Amino acid sequence: MSNFLLSIILVFLAGIFQGTFGLGMKKFSPFSWEAFWLLFSIIGMLIIPILWSLFATSGTITAIIGAKGRMIAGSMLFGALWGVGSILFGLAITYIGMSLTYGITMGLAAVMGAVVPLLRVENISSSPAFPFIITGILIMLAGISILTFAGIKRDKLMRAENNTQSDIKTGKIFWIGFIFSIATVLLQPF
Repeated sequence: MSNFLLSIILVFLAGIFQGTFGLGMKKFSPFSWEAFWLLFSIIGMLIIPILWSLFATSGTITAIIGAKGRMIAGSMLFGALWGVGSILFGLAITYIGMSLTYGITMGLAAVMGAVVPLLRVENISSSPAFPFIITGILIMLAGISILTFAGIKRDKLMRAENNTQSDIKTGKIFWIGFIFSIATVLLQPF
């Protein structure tokens, strides 16, 4: 199998896993979402990465032992920020629902993933690609705004038509969930 085909397959599988990981987040019985997240963290962010690094590379333990204290402390800090961001992501899902949280968070992550590297490139504004990159970023921000507006409008419409409560919280709680969704992205190291 060629490297290109393998890459496409891995991206496809990653997309499926990333897009479906939260399907069960509303049905945690008998566990709370915090217990589910802890289980995910232990297996998905501790056990599997350690086993994979031992399997896929040689000298993992030597590299960790040889790392400077500053590097270990930085890794721990960014790991802690990532953990807090993940908890806020889970809370945002509870407050504003899966589709809004996912759209806002992944959209802002894509924006930040485009902006942060630009800050490290010298004279990027003189590059012929710069206007296209900025246009793409603005289109993504417009899409996030449309998604958020549509989610709020859908929630109001569902309540008016069915006289039922939807999963999306309203008022102050909605804005807390919205801020948690944004904070998720800002706490993730790039």
